[in-house]
Amino acid sequence: MQSLDNLDEYNSYKNYHFYQADINDYAILYYMVRENKIDTIINFAAESHVDKSIENSDEFIRSNINGTHSLLKLMHEFPKKKFVQI
Repeated sequence: MQSLDNLDEYNSYKNYHFYQADINDYAILYYMVRENKIDTIINFAAESHVDKSIENSDEFIRSNINGTHSLLKLMHEFPKKKFVQI
């Protein structure tokens, strides 16, 4: 992970909020969208490197499948939101 210091310049922006959370934590995702009136979610969260998925598929399933599923469930709660999967 990159240093969080790289985000310091954005702390003064009214429309910027940083949350370090698990993509599978539906409660925090729901809170973030509702409280911050988020209108677009772009999902960059993913495990990569197929060879690593063979060694430990649990992390890939947790992030790439279950995490994406959490975001898609969220879209049902807030149907006018936009969702982009990277």
